[in-house]
Amino acid sequence: MSQLQNRFGPEVEQFWKLSSYNYECFNKECEHQNHADCTHHIISPTASVFIKGNHNESIFNSCRLNNDKCHLYRAMQNIDLQKEYLKRTAEIVAQAVESGEYYLTKKDYAFLRVYNSMYELSTLSLFDFTRVDMVK
Repeated sequence: MSQLQNRFGPEVEQFWKLSSYNYECFNKECEHQNHADCTHHIISPTASVFIKGNHNESIFNSCRLNNDKCHLYRAMQNIDLQKEYLKRTAEIVAQAVESGEYYLTKKDYAFLRVYNSMYELSTLSLFDFTRVDMVK
């Protein structure tokens, strides 16, 4: 069992539960099988790029994986893998924001600012940073 406890707020868990991506595993090695059973941190406290703060509770730091087959004992600290998962989550969240299914929080914008070097500019451009003062 993992030493980390889930530190995501209820809005993150609720988003994934209601999402059509709830069971889609982000691990492309398993060809995105519908066997995801847990929400995991993409950048965990053990990651080399980790910067402490509550921004790490953002939806942008979450992904769906199968705990036993695709997460535990696997190299989640691989920067390229982290970037791949961050991009996938950002694309899913951008669609949800566009359709009104999710509203970004200040924590979400803070996460994108803190870890902006982990994203391609085209991914960051999906989000309107001028609206940051208008969010929760």
